[in-house]
Amino acid sequence: MTPAVPVGNTYDKFNTTNPVARRLMDGFIGSFSDFFMRARAANVIEIGCGEGYMLEIMQRINQTSRYTGFDIDIPILYQAQERNPGAGVLLADAHHTPFADRAFDVAVCCEVLEHVERPHDVIREIKRVATGHVIVSVPREPMWRALNLVRGEYVGALGNTPGHVNHWSTDALVELLKREFTIVEVRQPLPWTMVLCRV
Repeated sequence: MTPAVPVGNTYDKFNTTNPVARRLMDGFIGSFSDFFMRARAANVIEIGCGEGYMLEIMQRINQTSRYTGFDIDIPILYQAQERNPGAGVLLADAHHTPFADRAFDVAVCCEVLEHVERPHDVIREIKRVATGHVIVSVPREPMWRALNLVRGEYVGALGNTPGHVNHWSTDALVELLKREFTIVEVRQPLPWTMVLCRV
């Protein structure tokens, strides 16, 4: 399975030492951690786990849950497995996953929907495999691209991060999610939108 778009972190936001970027990431992780603690997960699936940073964060919050992550690129899955030896990590496509209906009580989909060809199909697949809470985050547009331009990145692409094929405002993301889920809370840790939903 060869990725059609770049995968993983184009910019390593999880390990940045830039004080501004670090503060932004702390806001993102704080909002996510609050949502995840409220979800009371026992069996968690992460859609598009990348290098495994979010799996690592979740396991620090709750060490007793079972964790599974998947992505479409083998090299980054090796990194995810090395970072999370207690989690199940596998190769899969978010549009068509190999899991049984209602196999997980919590689904996490952070920084994925901007990369996929058919986001509504991914949301339906999440609804099929999850029974409880769903946490979704995306870069908030057009702010994301504007901030890229301010820092002098991807100028030729008008600030668009490589691999971003969808561009989500907060309203657009909420509209997508409420077709399939009940919206519990929407947060905007700069420069992202993060939504806690229930199936």
